[in-house]
Amino acid sequence: GYGGSCFPKDVAALVRAADAAGAPLRILRKLEEANARQKERAFEKLAAAFAGEGLAGRRVAVWGLAFKPQTDDMRESPSLA
Repeated sequence: GYGGSCFPKDVAALVRAADAAGAPLRILRKLEEANARQKERAFEKLAAAFAGEGLAGRRVAVWGLAFKPQTDDMRESPSLA
């Protein structure tokens, strides 16, 4: 998935502008949907890895939480989900 302080907002603005102009950009809407789905996939894979055992009481480490390398900027980072 993608995140950041600008890109998600810019994609959403393009979708709205195209809709308002009567020329919907379906590919960008699908991009937004796919990005939202990516956030769920991590949890689905984790649950599948521990199928039958459950996740209750487990600790999970996640690396690479920032949306951009070499920064600690977490604004709109997909990892926050």
